[in-house]
Amino acid sequence: MIALRQLLVDVERRLQQAGVESARTDAELLLAHVLGVTRSGLFIVDQLSDEQLHQYELLVRRRVLREPLQYITGIAGFRKIELKVGPGVLVPRPETELLVEIVKRFGKSGFVLDLGAGSGCIGLSIAVEMPDMQVITVENSVEALEYLKVNVAEHSKILQDASSVEILPISISELTQAKSELIGNVQVIAANPPYVPLGSSVAAEVQYFEPVTAVFADQHGYSVIDEVIQTAKEFLAAGGLLVIEHHETQGSAGKDQGVAGRLRRIGGFTNITSIDDLTNRPRFTYAYRESLS
Repeated sequence: MIALRQLLVDVERRLQQAGVESARTDAELLLAHVLGVTRSGLFIVDQLSDEQLHQYELLVRRRVLREPLQYITGIAGFRKIELKVGPGVLVPRPETELLVEIVKRFGKSGFVLDLGAGSGCIGLSIAVEMPDMQVITVENSVEALEYLKVNVAEHSKILQDASSVEILPISISELTQAKSELIGNVQVIAANPPYVPLGSSVAAEVQYFEPVTAVFADQHGYSVIDEVIQTAKEFLAAGGLLVIEHHETQGSAGKDQGVAGRLRRIGGFTNITSIDDLTNRPRFTYAYRESLS
């Protein structure tokens, strides 16, 4: 047997030495996962059995190698839901929760396109929190699709309408042919596309474990963003909302710069606005589709 308090101190130190920023939090969450309790439930645990200690050590070693915590536990929390995640799908980020909040403030009902849905964190959150929305998730990664299907199936149990989330296993460029009936009829398009410019420095968790195609775009990070913008111009109804998450270097408020500048150049959008994330970095840009007449 080993005292839990000292064990956590030792693991926290190991994680800190490995460069893990949230060392104490991760040490506690990994232990809670092994014990099958919540993080707060650790306070009523005094000691671990030899088997529990062995299992904990295996997980700690993976985290020391900078494998994402969510890959190790298999679960990622996002707003009001939990999602199954693992190798091959991007880990949902806390900052992306604000994207869903922007959609909620829009407050309309109708069709939503979640482009590059990944785990489904955006689309499922919209479906759960805005039951009048008909969400269509678009994802063409074979690995990510497996998690998306599991998460949609799991959360259909708590949705008011089990059919309110549809999965399209296609690329964004195939949407026009697959859903031509929605052209000009979509109320919201939301996207957290790959936007990190090639060659950018990223955390070890991202560099060595998360899918490259979900993180990096071209040299400047705009290749998929441009595709999203073009799709929004085609599919959004008049007054429809486009929300894009992007790299902080792409959030310039300059007239012809960043995502906002690209929206102005392509035309057809109004009230183009950039928003900072919780760390005061320009992370989101939204705009409304102008009248189609």
